[in-house]
Amino acid sequence: MKTLEGRLVYKNGLKVGTWIEPVDTWLKLKREIQLKGEYTNQFKYGQWEIIEGNERKLQEENHLIQKDLWQEIGLRQIIIGAEILKRQNIW
Repeated sequence: MKTLEGRLVYKNGLKVGTWIEPVDTWLKLKREIQLKGEYTNQFKYGQWEIIEGNERKLQEENHLIQKDLWQEIGLRQIIIGAEILKRQNIW
């Protein structure tokens, strides 16, 4: 299975990891966001910002949820996976 790397994960303006996920999952999500007219090469989840391509400093917003980075990313992957399975009538 192909994976796509290069979206950098930031907290408080510091790079703390690299987002890796299946290419088809990212492309589906990217297309859905584009259709809504909200695609800006970034995806925000809670206080985290996942940026596609080159590095940009995180413009931090105040968020009430303070969770571990990988726990949040894992939750996002589960949610995306569930949505894809629902659309394909597998789940």
